Amino acid sequence: MEKRLITEIDRYKEIMGLNSLNEKYENLPKIVDTYPNITFAKRTKDDRLPKNLLNDIQAAAKNADITVQIDWAKTGHRKVSKSGNISRHWYGLAVDISHINGKGWSGKSNAKKSGIYDGIEKFVSYLKSTGYKVNSESGSDKAVLYFGFPDHNNHLHISNKSGQPSIPVTDLDDDKNTSQNVTKGKKTIPMKKPTDVKGKSDEFKFPDSKTDTNTTTDVSSLDSKKPKTLAQKIQDLPNQFDIKPYNLSSDIDKLIDGFKM
Repeated sequence: MEKRLITEIDRYKEIMGLNSLNEKYENLPKIVDTYPNITFAKRTKDDRLPKNLLNDIQAAAKNADITVQIDWAKTGHRKVSKSGNISRHWYGLAVDISHINGKGWSGKSNAKKSGIYDGIEKFVSYLKSTGYKVNSESGSDKAVLYFGFPDHNNHLHISNKSGQPSIPVTDLDDDKNTSQNVTKGKKTIPMKKPTDVKGKSDEFKFPDSKTDTNTTTDVSSLDSKKPKTLAQKIQDLPNQFDIKPYNLSSDIDKLIDGFKM
């Protein structure tokens, strides 16, 4: 039931001339040749394309340090693809690139001889990093088809029906992620210890006897903490009750002096 409903919606869109974004092709912006790394074939001068698609292509071309030529958009492209579906070109959501730095190619080996193979791979890798599915368009909002995909060894097919700008996946800056642990792939980047105003860590650190010269140990204080023996406790009794020790020899001397008088 759900698949049938989706099919009926797609047929309605086709009749109304709507693309996957529920927009008419005529409402898309016209191509404006203002992209430094993109050139356009003459047949595309009256075509329309979403800015997010062109922005992605420009970013990928700049990253690969190449110039790409959009040779096909809608004009001159067949309406129905070999899969039997309406081509994304027809809705203004796809382009074909068949020239890199002004050079065409017929396959991998030819691209290598022309010195553009590495540029093509870098271009595709960048798009992949922004969420484009490589060599698989069915079920994907964003796709790039090239070497290995049937009938695409001599050109790049790039499509984007998401309507959203793409953000490349970049390496995390460890210094900027101090508030919480950040997981990057299988690697976890631990957060840094909070610091006070002076830049010193709040973490407690035990004194190092090898480096801390100001640290001394009072042996007597350690001995005083040992439990006292019974003899020591008895010896301390006079001090506890303020009892003066009895001096017998002193009393005898006083008695002798008394008899002498």
